Amino acid sequence: LEDQATIEDDFDDDPDDNDEESETPINNDDSSIVRVPFTEKFNDISPRSRLYYSDLKNLLMSFGLEAKMTFKNEEFTKDGEIVAKLSISGKIVRLHLALDPNDPTLPFERYNQFSLAEKPSYKDVPFTVKIRSELLFRRCKELIRIVAEIKKLTKNESYQKQDFTSI
Repeated sequence: LEDQATIEDDFDDDPDDNDEESETPINNDDSSIVRVPFTEKFNDISPRSRLYYSDLKNLLMSFGLEAKMTFKNEEFTKDGEIVAKLSISGKIVRLHLALDPNDPTLPFERYNQFSLAEKPSYKDVPFTVKIRSELLFRRCKELIRIVAEIKKLTKNESYQKQDFTSI
């Protein structure tokens, strides 16, 4: 019975969906791990995910946020405060926002969010959503507007969209 529980726990219905940071073992012992840079992970995602990334980045930049590429993700800040991050887990784009994932006004049934507050690099932006579909993509744009409203960010209507589908 314990073996059956282990098999079920290890089952993953989406091989592209990986909650852990992208790591590739060099050899069979798990002591050696190579961390894959964000830019390299970006090259491995699907064209649809690249479009999601590009549109979300354009929306964030239209609110006057500054983008900074890091080894693990891309940060969006306003006056030194981190407002959002975009990262890649497996082949899925994730949006991290400065919202409370347990806020009852943001129902789990609608956004499918989870918290990464326990990870130091995401403590400022614990609200995390995996963008797996067009519907979740549209809802992420809605969430960005909610964050902009809370942070009192105004949209620059003259912002010129750019193509961020390649880095």
